[in-house]
Amino acid sequence: MNSKTSVAFVHLGCPKNLVDAEVMGGILHEAGFRVIDDADEADVVIINTCGFIEDAKKESLDEIFHHLDTRSSRLVVAGCLAQRYRDELRGEIPELDGLIGVNQIDEITEAVRCALDGDTYSLRRQDLSPPPYDASRRVRCTPPHYGYVRIAHGCSRTCSFCAIPLIRGPYRSKDPAFIHREVESLVRDGAQEVVLIAQDTTMYGAGEEQYPDLPVLLEELSSAHPDTWIRLMYAHPDGITDRLLQIMADRANICSYLDVPLQHTSPAVLRRMGRRDDPDRIRRLLAQIREVVPDVSLRTSLIVGHPGEKEEDFARLLHFVQCAPIDHIGVFVFSPEEDTPAAGQSGQVPEEERHRRFNRLTMAAGRRARDVKERWVGRVVTAVIDARENGGWLARHQGQAPEIDGYIYLPADALQVGQRVRVQITGADAVDLWGAPLDNRH
Repeated sequence: MNSKTSVAFVHLGCPKNLVDAEVMGGILHEAGFRVIDDADEADVVIINTCGFIEDAKKESLDEIFHHLDTRSSRLVVAGCLAQRYRDELRGEIPELDGLIGVNQIDEITEAVRCALDGDTYSLRRQDLSPPPYDASRRVRCTPPHYGYVRIAHGCSRTCSFCAIPLIRGPYRSKDPAFIHREVESLVRDGAQEVVLIAQDTTMYGAGEEQYPDLPVLLEELSSAHPDTWIRLMYAHPDGITDRLLQIMADRANICSYLDVPLQHTSPAVLRRMGRRDDPDRIRRLLAQIREVVPDVSLRTSLIVGHPGEKEEDFARLLHFVQCAPIDHIGVFVFSPEEDTPAAGQSGQVPEEERHRRFNRLTMAAGRRARDVKERWVGRVVTAVIDARENGGWLARHQGQAPEIDGYIYLPADALQVGQRVRVQITGADAVDLWGAPLDNRH
């Protein structure tokens, strides 16, 4: 291998995929490869694919074919699509130089070397148990001032619509020593915000007697890094406990933010989804969260068009969105993923109707989000500067997660990326806020 051999990543999908790409980059860097940003200039391109829903599969395939049509570099396909459809990809796209699944990322160096030698590498292990790799030595894809830390792999829940257990296997909490090492590495590298991710973060430590549960892990991280924001994503409603909420309320550096994927509010649809929530419990949970953590910002995700969703079920969901005390709402159209229970359920909603409901719910969610966000107008918050744009700045407060929850737009001032600044909120719409810096010394 030439010491100047270059590798570039094309990352698709969620932050969990992003972490995998960063770890593979770190493995390749330690093996002597040069990891670069520009895929057009790389000797080997690695497309880290998503295969969660149909749209994600299409995006991944489009990216693969775009590379094959426009570039001459070697191509390795990694991630969820490769994990789930290894044989199909190998048979239908023989031009691929390698395939790596989600739990075989420690094989990435061998895959790249095979590709450079003109051989085709196919993942050797298709089991769903990830190796205990050290993710603290990675090539960062995020800006220096924030980063993601995966605290678990897979999922053991049985939601009827979800293919994640088929792709990533059952839930396995990560060794807390690895988590602490990763967080320490990110902070040492300049991160002021660490985002904890998993398919279900609130399940951390369950069934693992030697591991702490999530509240203890949060306490440990908060104490070890008192100046670092600790953000929690993907909090299944079943795992939101009094103790978890109290720790969030007591610790200023644990972000007043919860991402709670409710998915629906109709009892009939929730039962078909394999979820035990009911509207009364959801209302009580949301009220409890806001009572214990008064300044909390809430995000949720909702699915329309699940099999069996009748007009009255959708009306119930629409009413919830119109009244919900939720800051950020993501709406998704049901996608019948093969081998999932929901794909074979009776009462499939026609695709045209699914999209009609999606459009109605999205419009209602936007109107409600604007109303909720207006509560921030006039308040003073601490924000972190994310980027420069159009002569001004993009910033976020604790209630805005990176990349998904919008920004605070600030006018030109003597600021810099990664800086924390006190900001007075002056305006709001359905997605973003506007503000004025009060100082730049915080």
